[in-house]
Amino acid sequence: MTELKGVIQCSRKSMTELKGVIQCSRKSMTELKGVIQYSRRSMTELKGAIHYSRRSMTELKGVIQCSRRSMTELKGVIHHSIRSMTELKGVIQCSRISMTELKGVIQCSRRSMTELKGVIQSTEEARRSSKVLFSAVEEA
Repeated sequence: MTELKGVIQCSRKSMTELKGVIQCSRKSMTELKGVIQYSRRSMTELKGAIHYSRRSMTELKGVIQCSRRSMTELKGVIHHSIRSMTELKGVIQCSRISMTELKGVIQCSRRSMTELKGVIQSTEEARRSSKVLFSAVEEA
């Protein structure tokens, strides 16, 4: 019974760890969605800056000023896009680590379940043996 309690406690602890890893994984996915949205917005801004730059080139007055401003905006958008990609790589790595931990917790949980089955079987066998012994004592 003590072993059974220990196995049940180990199993509960494994389930708690599993819940934590799943929450971490969900958080990572939420962050990943945010980074992807931010990256898409940056790409839209980049398209806008390119369009603005082309229109500026067709105008005769203020072409140089407009072009410089567009290039500054374009550099900023490219910088944001690079930063977004770096963040995306970090989130993907975190997600992979979470998945590895999740696999480990699942393996531990399966091992605990196997041990629990063994304890249950030995408990059943002990109960059967005590019934046989009790029957023998009653007959005697």
